[in-house]
Amino acid sequence: MKLFQYPFFLAIFIGFSIFITDKIFLIPSIKKISIYYKKVEIFFFESRFELFSFFKKNEKNDYALILGSSRSGMFSNQDIQEMIPFTINIYNFSAPLAGTAYYYYWIHRFLLDKEIPKKPKFIIMELDAINLGEPSLTNSLPFSYDLPFIFEYLDFYRNLPNQISNKQLKSFINYLFSSREREKGFYADEVDSYLIRFFFIIGKYNIHPLKILENFKKIDFLNIENHHTEKIFVYQFVHKMKEKHIQSFHETHGGIPIEFYTKIPEEQLPIDAKKTFLRIFPKPELSTTQLIFLKNILEICKKYQIPLILYKPPMTTYANEILTQYNLYHLEDIINIFFYYKNVFYVDASNLNCKEFIDSVHLSPECYKHLTKYIFTEVIKQSSILY
Repeated sequence: MKLFQYPFFLAIFIGFSIFITDKIFLIPSIKKISIYYKKVEIFFFESRFELFSFFKKNEKNDYALILGSSRSGMFSNQDIQEMIPFTINIYNFSAPLAGTAYYYYWIHRFLLDKEIPKKPKFIIMELDAINLGEPSLTNSLPFSYDLPFIFEYLDFYRNLPNQISNKQLKSFINYLFSSREREKGFYADEVDSYLIRFFFIIGKYNIHPLKILENFKKIDFLNIENHHTEKIFVYQFVHKMKEKHIQSFHETHGGIPIEFYTKIPEEQLPIDAKKTFLRIFPKPELSTTQLIFLKNILEICKKYQIPLILYKPPMTTYANEILTQYNLYHLEDIINIFFYYKNVFYVDASNLNCKEFIDSVHLSPECYKHLTKYIFTEVIKQSSILY
């Protein structure tokens, strides 16, 4: 063909072919077997869009939101309902290693969607240094947000460091909350990263032939319907769990099922803490973008007069020791700057009496009732706004 005699047109043709071929991984039957079975965080970020659709279709009453990482995934609607004097439905939009940019995105969606006539009665929001770190942003960036939001909050000419160290943190917070300039959110490299993964699916889901092969490992699966154990592929097991989670939205309103957590023996918790922090918070620096979105959250909740309950989640002593070694400027002191915002409550739940943990950073299910009671008891001490 004469077309291939011209290198420019040949390059365009090859590029277009690769771009189109890449999109086959969006076909549900192919996507299901291609995403590595251990990458469950992808499912939870994407399932939040389905939860949002479920909410818009079914919810007509008052509601509240829970925003956090997987550390906030097992709050019980019933436990929260017992602590407040009015009937309300609680929707849990927590997702693995989520941070403040992710939180703001969903608050923004709820408040600006014209099909949602009511604003949240209150928001429970997990907050500590992990939620403000760079890993919590990069973890959510490929699988959350949408193009209009990304471009609306692009700081194209942002002249700030991308990471804030302990020494810089206090002065940066003072600048951020006193500056008349409006810092939007994302800097250009973060938007580039989002766009690359938005347009190229192989990169977005990190699809690799060897990982696809691992998805076809067989495991024993107990079929509840006929009580027989059968051999199924591991990707099929994960997919069954995902379907079960989505089908349970009527009861859980998005809470993360216990089946998605892995119990760590107590003697292995110190090692688990070190490994976990290498992944979720490897260095004592906070993300400028996450801090800007934290301010955005406070501003939008102030504008719409939404009570915001910030809570510091409990972790094992091993995990807390690592955070202490980082010597970060205490978030409690940062929160003091926020108190000119009405309806903001801060609860330090790190010293919760219930000390049972699944792993070094996740509380056990039996402790969430105690955590709920502790949070709302502290809020009552600060204000009667919910009562």
